[in-house]
Amino acid sequence: MTQPSRAIRGVATACALALIVILSEFLRGVPGEIALYPLLGAFPGLALGWALLPRASSTTRWVVGLVLAPLASSIAGWALLAAGIHAAAAARAIGWVAWALWAVQLARERAESSPRDAARARDVARAAATGSPGAPDANPDPGDRTPTSGAVWALSLGLSLAIAIPHFINPWMLVKSDAWNHCGIVYQILERGMPPEDPRFAGLHLNYVWFFNLFVGLLSSVHDGDPFVFMSTLNVADVALIAWLAYLAGWMLWRRCEGALGAALLTCFGFNAFMYLTWPLRGLRGMSGLPNGGGGPTWTLPALHLDSSRVLNDLGAPHSWIENFFDKFIVGTSINYAWLMMILFLWALVRLMRGRAGGVWLIAALAAAGMQLWHGVVGLSVVPVAACTLVLTLALRSGWRWLPPASRLLDFAAATAVGFFAVTGYTLSISRGWDAKQTGLHVSPLHLDPIVTITLVTSCALAAALAWKPMVSTLRGRRGDAAPLVAYAVGMYVFSLLIALPNQNEAKFAFEAFVPLALFGGPVFTAWAGRIRARAGAPGIVALAVLLAAPHVLTLVGFTLDRERNTYPALHPAPGETALYDRIRAQTPRGMVFVDDHYRDLIMVRARRQMYLGSASGPERAAFPLAQVIERRAVMADLYGPARDLDRDVASLAQLGRPACVVFRSQDVPAGARPGAALERRPDLFRRWYDHDGFVLYAVATPSSTSGAARP
Repeated sequence: MTQPSRAIRGVATACALALIVILSEFLRGVPGEIALYPLLGAFPGLALGWALLPRASSTTRWVVGLVLAPLASSIAGWALLAAGIHAAAAARAIGWVAWALWAVQLARERAESSPRDAARARDVARAAATGSPGAPDANPDPGDRTPTSGAVWALSLGLSLAIAIPHFINPWMLVKSDAWNHCGIVYQILERGMPPEDPRFAGLHLNYVWFFNLFVGLLSSVHDGDPFVFMSTLNVADVALIAWLAYLAGWMLWRRCEGALGAALLTCFGFNAFMYLTWPLRGLRGMSGLPNGGGGPTWTLPALHLDSSRVLNDLGAPHSWIENFFDKFIVGTSINYAWLMMILFLWALVRLMRGRAGGVWLIAALAAAGMQLWHGVVGLSVVPVAACTLVLTLALRSGWRWLPPASRLLDFAAATAVGFFAVTGYTLSISRGWDAKQTGLHVSPLHLDPIVTITLVTSCALAAALAWKPMVSTLRGRRGDAAPLVAYAVGMYVFSLLIALPNQNEAKFAFEAFVPLALFGGPVFTAWAGRIRARAGAPGIVALAVLLAAPHVLTLVGFTLDRERNTYPALHPAPGETALYDRIRAQTPRGMVFVDDHYRDLIMVRARRQMYLGSASGPERAAFPLAQVIERRAVMADLYGPARDLDRDVASLAQLGRPACVVFRSQDVPAGARPGAALERRPDLFRRWYDHDGFVLYAVATPSSTSGAARP
């Protein structure tokens, strides 16, 4: 396709996307929310992609642009919200200004394409007539000219459909697990501003990354949309982009289609590959080193949870943490996007080892910052390992002159440092709650744990086996551009083996160690598949595909059929419960705090209000201050129990300096008993505010709730 026709197609695509977003103004529900997604999930990044990579192929610019879009939107949204602009206005401004900038670049590219093509043709003709090499190519690196691939198109679309379809079949998949907590954070940002407090623990600065929630909140604010739909839409986009981004990184590393395609396939199917075949070993008992020993070796058929999300436990090696590629794309979480930032960071590393490229320098800085902003576990592991890699490579240059020049290494180091330190304030802010003095947690930063070792070895086994020879040949062949990535791969593997985090978060390191191995193993993977096809024909390659895809299929089947959808409280409100949440949202101050028995967190999402203690977890899971956890548990136990120390309970609630309300539900008390009857004896402390359909709410007479503005 000629440059003019590509430019025309780009302009047409931009106009089509704009029409889709405009259509979202007239649609409501899921179709309207999906149609709105390109406003922030595409336009800002595409404007950046075209500006930063003017000579790259359309494939490169599209992939890099779509990957950068959520990061660019969240950073711009943070700036506009901090300036006092309403979230919906900020979202529209970011999206449409970015679209205009992108459209201008596309139109300019079309206008310049014909003269540029004619000039190149004259240079080529002159070179052919004179025998001279002609004018040098402005961009000689073929890594920037990534070709498109029909196979990767099929791969990315297949993965996207695999993630999307179960969400339409089972509504529980939208709201389960981390998604519920993240939605509460989204509403905290929209209702009370930035930086958010933890919606489950009123008064506590959020000790978790929240730029993901800011991005979802910006989209949700436009039409008061459903954050769960936007989280799932982002997951669908991310799983498609991870295939393309691995392909881009593979092309940059190998500059061959088979290497690039192999890297994409291995990234998407090689993590923890074949380990589900060890499932029968879970039935072994009585052997040395295994649990439940004694009485001699025995074997029983282990459970296989084909109709439950617990199938994740069955798909890995025994005595290992859960490691599953699809797991993080079917839960509302920010880590899958941080993975994209990590792969983009590695792509930029290889590209900058080939020579200066100003746009790629900024992309590397954005990727370093993005990992921190969206998931600090990724950023605080990838960046330190990359820094050690650069220092090691610089040290080895004195003896190995074929390594990249110091200027290139320092360029990448500078980009990484700029991105990393630009968000240091945010990083410190979200991590300060994990201080051992507050949480009581004491975790040794170094360990050599058998479970971690088994997890890392088994989850990366296929990629490591395929990557070994290419990594050795890279060093023997003195490929300076790829050598730092070899050092990084080894360093990340060792880091993942030795570093410990609170709450076993080091389990997240396994995928980070796997990715660089998958990039190196790409060409060997395609060659291996080719040999299988040559020897066994189509049945052989189909068998390989089935073996590799089985964990993905079993994961999706388990989650889709999970019966928790029949019991999950958020999906089955009691009569009058929805009206209660609507009343709370409409008639209570945004800062009001709610106490609900059994540590329920329904009000956090359905009514968009904070909980006094909306989680049974303590410091080990959420960095809640241990002393306050103990105090709040005691208060709740008294309010919903003997009610003997109501003065103490109210004094504890008053410390928040906000109006508070205690919720009683008829389902929690014996039949015939009145919910909250004990509080009726203290009208000086509690005033009944709501009493319908078995729900009784008492406003707490704290100093902040005695004023008219604070009373519900």
